[in-house]
Amino acid sequence: QKYIKKGYAKSHFLVSSFSPAVLRAVQELDKTIPLGLLQIWPVRFRWLSSVKLSAVGFYHISALTPFIVALAKRKGIYTYAYTVNSVEEAKQLKRLGIDGIVTNYPNKFDELR
Repeated sequence: QKYIKKGYAKSHFLVSSFSPAVLRAVQELDKTIPLGLLQIWPVRFRWLSSVKLSAVGFYHISALTPFIVALAKRKGIYTYAYTVNSVEEAKQLKRLGIDGIVTNYPNKFDELR
């Protein structure tokens, strides 16, 4: 709330959780806050009907296939992978069509922009 009071738009934030129930609770409080579901493995798409997602975060490349990325994109969902610290893995994710990555070392990825 501190940043919203300073004038930041809610669209600048993303509330992410592994729990669809937590995301539903946030959605009930404020429907304008973007929500992201974190996935490990296996990926399940049941959540698409219960929560309006803006993003889905996948654990590394192990949880991804071109089909999963294409399905999320057809639904208009931003896709990202976490926590990617290898440039080679980031390149593979980029080829799969992932929109972004979460990393501990952002300076390593300047060449991929």
